[in-house]
Parts: sequence; structure tokens; C-alpha cells
Amino acid sequence: SKLLEQMRHYGVPPRVRDYRHALRACRHASQCGPACELIEKMWATDLDPDTASYGSAIAACARAGETSRAKELEAELQSWGDSPHHVRFHVVPKISWNRLLRRIGCGIRNTLPWGGTFPPPLPPSEQCWLIPSQDDAAVQVAEMSTELAASGWRILSCDPELVDCLRNKASLRLRAEEFGLAALLPEHFDDIKTARYPCVLKPAVGTYGKDTHIVRGPEDTARIVVEGLGDKWVLQELVPGHFEYSTSLLVIDGEVLDSICIRYEYDRNEYVWPNVEELGTAHCSVSAEHLAAMRTLLCGYSGICNLNYKLRGNGSLCIFEVNPRVGGDLVFDV
Repeated sequence: SKLLEQMRHYGVPPRVRDYRHALRACRHASQCGPACELIEKMWATDLDPDTASYGSAIAACARAGETSRAKELEAELQSWGDSPHHVRFHVVPKISWNRLLRRIGCGIRNTLPWGGTFPPPLPPSEQCWLIPSQDDAAVQVAEMSTELAASGWRILSCDPELVDCLRNKASLRLRAEEFGLAALLPEHFDDIKTARYPCVLKPAVGTYGKDTHIVRGPEDTARIVVEGLGDKWVLQELVPGHFEYSTSLLVIDGEVLDSICIRYEYDRNEYVWPNVEELGTAHCSVSAEHLAAMRTLLCGYSGICNLNYKLRGNGSLCIFEVNPRVGGDLVFDV
């Protein structure tokens, strides 16, 4: 541990092998606490711990008599699967999901700091899929699909204009209207003065609830969008309800190959996520009727996507957004 601190002092970031040596020392000295701190430090600094590092930490805890901590580390190590060092999928960009993704146990990583620049990075192994975790990355992967494939990546994507259309809430509304599916989305208001309040005001392009507001009248809206809605803001009907759904789909040419849905229960009837308390989650099936509607909206799309929505009183869909990427629900809850 002192050696690692000296390395940091001199501006040399410790690598996995340096931590591995420190963890071996903890094992020999039966030091459970320091070993666990080193494991946590590796994750906190975006390093990718190996099985040897975890093995030493487990042994250190067992020798110190901390059997419960040793079992926790062992369970996490076992969750990595039978081939923990074989990388089959890489999620980009790097957003500190790596530890959670490794626990899925099918060779997923989130360690590449790639942001769409050329030349693209080389895959860590043959037949490795590159999967976007943010909307910008989804557009970049679509735009560079030829170059990425030539570099050895496996890619599932489509026309970048379609990817960009789906992630843009204003463009998504126009697409829904074109396909006769406007009823699947919240009612849209172009004029802040004639809108039926309360409403939800959100950026046309954005994720994770950033800069999204519940507005109670034209004055509220005008204070936020001083220059008007334009093409950067969307003013929508506020759909009440304690339950919200997040469905992840695997899609090829508009055909849904697989789906999984999580229902979230919140403590309020009106809210903007994440400024609300989550009361519980549950896995749900998606009805054939709802899948058919999603399929129509996603005509021509290929890739993983995530739809967030509520159900109206009559059971019909009200889709808030389509994210052409892996969603946090798939990582944290599924």
C-alpha cells in the first residue's frame, strides 16, 4: 500500500499488477481490511481487477477470520462466470459501469474511453461486440460502423439518421405522427401559452432526466426557455401515475428478437426521474399488442434500444422516449 501511495505521489498511476503485488502482501499478513480497501480502490480508479487480485483478497479475509467478507468477495468473483477474462461485449463510453457489468457473467466490460474519434480502438478479443451506453455513442457507432467493423468489432446498428431521429424527442414525435402512432406519445404542445398545464418540459436531446422540469403554467416555462421552445425543447403532457416501465429490446431490421421489462414504483404521482424515491421494482411481460406498437415505431432499426413509458388508465402505451442504446435498467435492475 505504501508503494502504491509513493507511485501516486510521483505521478505514476498504479496498474493492476501493482495492486496484485500489494494484495499478495495483504494475504501473507492476513490483512482483510487493507485488502478490501485495495479492491475498492481499483474499481474507484477504473481499473479492471483480475481473478488473482480477488483470490488474494479472499485469502487475506479468510486468514483473518473474516469469513463473511471472504464469502462476499468469492460470490462476486464467481458471478463473473466461467471465463472471466474473455471479453465478448464492450460498452462505450466509459461511465463506471464496469463492476456491475462484470457481475452479469457473460464477458462484458466498460473500460474503453473511446468517444467516437478516428481511428477506432482495436477490440480486446475476436468476435467482440461494441455496444453504446449513451445516445451520442449510439450515433457515433452508427456513423463509423464500417470503420469499426474493419477494425475487428462486431456491430449491430443501422442508418445513423434513424438512430439520431429516435433519440431526439422532437423528431420521435414527427416519426410517430408519420406512422399514425401519435397517440402512443404524450400530447405535444408547440405554444407555451395555450398548453394544458401542468406539463413536462425537457430538452429534445438529453438523458437521465437532466434539465427536465414539471411546469405549472406559461410563466414557469418562460423562465426556463427564455428564447422559446425552438427545436431544443419539448413541452409535453404530464402523465400521472406511480408506475413507470422500462423495456429493453434487441432489434434487427425492425423485428424484435428479445425483450425484457422492469416496472418501477415511485412514491409520487407526479415526478421527474431521478428526483423521486423508488419504492420497488418488478419484472413484467410485454403484451403482444404493445410489442407490435413498438415494432412499428422501430421500423428499420437494428440494435439494442430502451423505451421508457407509462400506461394510461385504459392500458394503452404512453412512450416518453426511445433510447437507441443499453439502458441503466438493463445494468442495474435486470
